[in-house]
Amino acid sequence: MKNKNRSKKSILCVAALTALFLASCGKKEDESALLLGKNLDVFTSNINLLSVSINSLDPSNADSSKKLLTYIDSMEKSFNELASLPAPETYPDTRLYTEPAALYMSAAAAELHEVYGSAEYDEALSGSAMEKYYYAFECLDALGNYLEGQPVSLSEAPSLSSNTISSDSVSSD
Repeated sequence: MKNKNRSKKSILCVAALTALFLASCGKKEDESALLLGKNLDVFTSNINLLSVSINSLDPSNADSSKKLLTYIDSMEKSFNELASLPAPETYPDTRLYTEPAALYMSAAAAELHEVYGSAEYDEALSGSAMEKYYYAFECLDALGNYLEGQPVSLSEAPSLSSNTISSDSVSSD
């Protein structure tokens, strides 16, 4: 339950910061700041919908793991789209948070596909996937703090294995 609350907190934090971010751009907004603000809004809406969908899955339903993977894939796509945006001049370090978030969400998605694609459930791999999933949301919390001008801290990142992600998991501009 603690981890569910943490990801909900991250989503709410990014949603609130989207409004703050858009308001703080001032009269001479650069286009990339406006683009980031708009995309943060879309991103937050998408992640909220996907989180609700994931949390409403019935584990006893035979299709639940297939639906979970579809939602996780959509989440991964949203994270990667956010990471591919150029950093605005007013917030030049944005990608220090969006890129690792996308990287760890991609790693989590890959591991979850492995967990649910095999005949036997691998609890250790599932745990590893969830660590990466929650770290991706922790990066969003850090992004929110950065955009708000608050101190930023991240816990130690979970390890990434070379077979978990590909080098092109996160697109760049």
